[in-house]
Amino acid sequence: MTNTLLDSTGSLVALLIFLAVGIFSSQSRREILPLALGATFLLVYTAFVPHSWLFAPYSWLKDIDFNLLLTIPALAVFTILLHRTGLAGFLAVKAVKLTQAQPLPLLFLTALGPFVLALFIGSGAALALGLPVTFFLAAELGVPVAPFLTSQLLAASVGSLFSAVGSSAGLIVSSGLGISYGTYLGVLWPYATAVLLVSLALFPLFWGHSFRISNERKARVLEYDTNLALSEPVVLWRTLIALAGVTVLFCLSSVFSWGLALPAWLGAAVLLLVTPSSAHPQRGLATEVMTQARLPFLVGLVLLAEALKLSGVTGAVGQVWAHVVGPGGTWLTLVLSATLAAVTDPTSLFVAAVPTLKAAFASLALAPTRWANAPQALGLWLPLVLGTTLGSGALLGGLFSHTLARQAQLS
Repeated sequence: MTNTLLDSTGSLVALLIFLAVGIFSSQSRREILPLALGATFLLVYTAFVPHSWLFAPYSWLKDIDFNLLLTIPALAVFTILLHRTGLAGFLAVKAVKLTQAQPLPLLFLTALGPFVLALFIGSGAALALGLPVTFFLAAELGVPVAPFLTSQLLAASVGSLFSAVGSSAGLIVSSGLGISYGTYLGVLWPYATAVLLVSLALFPLFWGHSFRISNERKARVLEYDTNLALSEPVVLWRTLIALAGVTVLFCLSSVFSWGLALPAWLGAAVLLLVTPSSAHPQRGLATEVMTQARLPFLVGLVLLAEALKLSGVTGAVGQVWAHVVGPGGTWLTLVLSATLAAVTDPTSLFVAAVPTLKAAFASLALAPTRWANAPQALGLWLPLVLGTTLGSGALLGGLFSHTLARQAQLS
């Protein structure tokens, strides 16, 4: 009876802590909170609940996704260097000149940048690169900033669907379940393409007559020198080439079974070796990478997810989830995940979802080789990824707050 009470109490405490972290941690810069709570809970749970991993030291380490924890900092290196090159300003001025500051074409071209960058460095990082330029451009043109922000948010969300590193949802699920970069693309591209086509069709309806730009404003902005926006053009080209090389290695990862972390860090290391020190962050690369990648926050979530698993929460939810999701359940998962992504940090949602999915697959007797594209598996993880990625962008809540946090870190 005592053991059962301790187990049920531990499960409830772990669940409440995790939900609180997901809701409140993204609203402040105290990202050390999940790390402290996760470590504290695991220590307390270990001390009071018998038969935990206290009696099997280090066995729980095999469940931690080190591929995920190492990939995100590597991608942060590329984001930091792209920010220092002035790429966002260059693209914005170029878009104004190419469209002659016509509202609808301008909105479309300024959204194209986040769409493409989201494929390589993730939607949040892509949006953060252009956020200060977006506010500046709207002020110079004398127009509201909301149409630019919403179109870029939607474009980045749609673009992120095509890549396993495009969103926190895709990266955490693909890495946690062992789904290769190429397999992920093969599964997602029909859905991503459909969303892209619908977005293009609706674009004129939502933003066709959003604002008007005076001729005086147009003339002033058209006089800007595009090349002056670039502060480190050589570093920019080297970074883009390195990103392209890393993406090719990502596509080959299923052939060589080397995951995402190794290619990402290989590209980042080569890039840093050939990059002038003047382009490195002034506060130190390690500090900037830690901040950009939110490593304390991410490690804390991993610890909290491990607490959920140890307390039996993810296993119980996974077993129920596996046997209630049908055609209707798939749509329910889609809607619920989209809603949760708007009010919580999507990262916390998916760190907890991975062990839950594994428990569900085990309940369905699915071998790990079938987790990527078996019909029962797809019915579980695919709507979760789609709902979270699109929900955070379309509902603006989750991804917009995520973007503002990124901008505060980069500025």
